[in-house]
Amino acid sequence: MLARSRTDTCQFAAKPVPFHTKIRTSRMLASACKKYLFTLLIAVMIHSAITENIDPPIPCVSVQTCVDDLNVTKGVTCTDGYCVCENDGQMKNCSSSNIQHNKTAGFTIFQTCKIDQNCGVNNTICNTTKSQCECRKGYVLSSSKRECLKKADALDFPCTDNIQCLAYLPNTTCQNNQCACIPGYHFVTNACYKTIDVGKSCNRSEECAHVSGAICTDRNVCDCAEATMINMDRKKCLRVAEDILEECEEDVQCTKSFPNTLCVNRKCQCQSGYHFEHTEKQCYYNKKLGELCGNTYDCYQEEDESVMEKAVICEKNVCVCAENYERKNDRCVSKGSHLLPVLPIFLVTIICFISFILD
Repeated sequence: MLARSRTDTCQFAAKPVPFHTKIRTSRMLASACKKYLFTLLIAVMIHSAITENIDPPIPCVSVQTCVDDLNVTKGVTCTDGYCVCENDGQMKNCSSSNIQHNKTAGFTIFQTCKIDQNCGVNNTICNTTKSQCECRKGYVLSSSKRECLKKADALDFPCTDNIQCLAYLPNTTCQNNQCACIPGYHFVTNACYKTIDVGKSCNRSEECAHVSGAICTDRNVCDCAEATMINMDRKKCLRVAEDILEECEEDVQCTKSFPNTLCVNRKCQCQSGYHFEHTEKQCYYNKKLGELCGNTYDCYQEEDESVMEKAVICEKNVCVCAENYERKNDRCVSKGSHLLPVLPIFLVTIICFISFILD
């Protein structure tokens, strides 16, 4: 009985697993494997997505841009606006991993980050949206792509790189360690405009403004405003004189309105040897008594400028004394002028005679 019981017990312990139980177990294992593989796939995809977001491609305009940024000399090119590097035998967009792969320091502006402390260059911060280092506000990436420089906020700003000036204003450069307009441009109302000379085609008055008082006319030509003209060194427009003896700075202000004039002692005056005829508003060459003349305005003697009636006139193309004037030496004098010396004596005599009668 005992042996039988042992046999029965052993037979029970070694009893084979039912077939339907094996199937259920296999299905459970298969399901678990599928879940594991699916989870692993999702993890890989998430990792890939995060990597792409954290490590964006490096933009470029030429192969040299990539060479400078990545500090490599081969295995890199610029394609469709991004640096492309050789990676495991394939050409892919370059990233900061290429910098590390090539064992160069690289510029942290292209490297991944999570916090500002990940960015090792002065004046850089971590852009958490892109998870990428960049220059902090008020700073710009240098031309060498290896440092962040303070952005200019005015012309004459101290600089070491053109990029500092260009970030503030187009058409500028770093000249003698100060921001300035590039050659051929000038600064007007917070901008650098192309320098257009007087008489040349223009689009805006600001282009002509390097000449004080100049404008871009309706004919799209740089010129001085109405009633003004360009001075001798072509740096400013001066007001044209409207009358003789008006204030002036240069001869051109006078000669524009009155030929044969000069700016003397800051006043428009006729040249030496000329006189001004008010009725004609013109300077005429002095023709003396007895000289040939073309008209009465040619004939002149000094006191004519202070009287309304001319003492010398042109008659038969010769300067002669006018009516009521007579020649005395080389001058024309009033015919009654010889009586002037005896008038006081005559008047005194009359007064004395009247006084004698009354007494």
